[in-house]
Amino acid sequence: MNQNYSVSATIVLYNNNLEKLNKAIQSFLNVENASILYLVDNSPTKIFEGKFNHPKIDYIYTGQNLGFGNGHNYILDKLNSDFHIILNPDVYFDAIQLEKMIEKLIQNEKAGVLGPKVLYPNGELQPSIRKFPTVFDLIIRRSGPFKKFFKKRIESEEYLDQDIDKISQVDYVLGCFQLFKTPVFKELKGFDPRYFMYLEDIDICKEVYKHGYTVMFSPDTPIYHYYERASSKNLSLFMAHIKSAFQYFCKWI
Repeated sequence: MNQNYSVSATIVLYNNNLEKLNKAIQSFLNVENASILYLVDNSPTKIFEGKFNHPKIDYIYTGQNLGFGNGHNYILDKLNSDFHIILNPDVYFDAIQLEKMIEKLIQNEKAGVLGPKVLYPNGELQPSIRKFPTVFDLIIRRSGPFKKFFKKRIESEEYLDQDIDKISQVDYVLGCFQLFKTPVFKELKGFDPRYFMYLEDIDICKEVYKHGYTVMFSPDTPIYHYYERASSKNLSLFMAHIKSAFQYFCKWI
């Protein structure tokens, strides 16, 4: 396996669960070629300051809530690694799985970003690859009890009507874990700054294709994601989701 590379990561923080966060941090630090982990803290107070004393951790308190994409963009000018992970604070993984993902990206010259198979902590599959949505697709995902009437359409959108273990290229991979070739991420200038939260992961995969690269799926390298669907429980986050959807379709349709 090619070991002549460096890998960095960013986690954007906002009043996160410290136990889950530490699992995410340790997952990255266990990687042999890990160079630097940026912790970009959007929290209203410095609740995490002084808690991460490690030479490979760069803790940055922004003093404001920049949102998801702009939080990851905050360190864009600092990046000089070969690969960069967009990492959620509620994700954990084995180092060997990341090494396999990187090897796949090295072997695939056209791929700009890779997403792994995502599992819930109990081992159940968490759909993490999707086709680019239509307005109708986003509506039916919020249709509550009526969602069951669109089961086949949703399964098709999530590639669940196919053998996902044989899929290697997809429209987009969820933003809980996106492994970029760092030069590609910098060429894209990171996430579109107009999104505060939600759909920026779809948007950036659209940009990947627009710039001549592809989005790769790695079904044999699992990671684990707690995934709490915050926007379905919080009105302000739900409204942020609606705003992002409006911005997305205004941009791409």
